[in-house]
Amino acid sequence: MEYVILFLICAFVSIPGVLVGSVSFITIPLLIAFGIAPHQAVATNKLPILVMGLTGFITRRKEVLPLGRKEVFYGLLMFGGGILGAAILKWIPPLWVEVIIFSLALLAALPIPTPNIRLKKQSMSIRSFLEPFSLTLLAIYNGILGPGTMTLIISTFRFRGERELHMSIGLGNFLAGVGNVGAFLWFVHLGWVSWLAALSMMMGTFLGARIGTKVSHKVPEKLLEWTLRVVILVLVVVWIAKKIISI
Repeated sequence: MEYVILFLICAFVSIPGVLVGSVSFITIPLLIAFGIAPHQAVATNKLPILVMGLTGFITRRKEVLPLGRKEVFYGLLMFGGGILGAAILKWIPPLWVEVIIFSLALLAALPIPTPNIRLKKQSMSIRSFLEPFSLTLLAIYNGILGPGTMTLIISTFRFRGERELHMSIGLGNFLAGVGNVGAFLWFVHLGWVSWLAALSMMMGTFLGARIGTKVSHKVPEKLLEWTLRVVILVLVVVWIAKKIISI
């Protein structure tokens, strides 16, 4: 029965999740609630999340392809970072990376205007550094834990870049999926994956991702963009609240 519940919940949350991410904030606690150890819950969650990301990318491929050299480099960065993060999960306190990631998320979610043309030109060089720097941190964080990674990738492209929203979502699907492939392979090597749970969730996320991608163009772009902002802000508030409660 618990596997049916996992399938249904994953199918439901993946409909908006393939557009704005953050599904793991629901699925990992759900796995732990079903008695799976935290490290195994993180590892098991990688399979359904990578399937959701790659399904969203393949369905949206016409908006993203062909990938440029920068995007291919980012894919390799996410893949390698996912393996690295998974390998050091036992040794590096996730809080260190979390603080940086959620601080960047808060900055990305706030609609900060650019005052003048000179600052815009300067911000281009800053952005060219911040984009790969942010994605490097995200790649490692994705391997260590992962929740919110796709949301933060989309925000990195959308709010600090010049990519159109649907292209940003497609790239977010691609990079999150590739990053989770690397982490998942490492967790399989460690034997941390609970396969029945992973496969049940995978079928659910595949179904939800297909539905979510198909309906995304029927949703106004402004609504998607503000949904993304709200999701990021909620993530930050929940994360801060959890840290305060745990003190």
